[in-house]
Amino acid sequence: MLKKKETKKIIITPATKFSRLTITATAQENTKKIQENEMAAEDLKVGDNIEAIAASNINNVQEFEATQIRILP
Repeated sequence: MLKKKETKKIIITPATKFSRLTITATAQENTKKIQENEMAAEDLKVGDNIEAIAASNINNVQEFEATQIRILP
């Protein structure tokens, strides 16, 4: 399923976790490994593509509290 890009206001709290996803090639032919590493909020940069995870359904809201923010590769 192709998801459309959306702009929403994300509320960050002291409980919000931050991580960066990286993709690396493995020794096996044509396979890749996805790794998730913790990071700090200060590591976010303008222009980063992110995935914001919430504890509730955010389909019909313009702002929400994030439980986790992931920087995508």
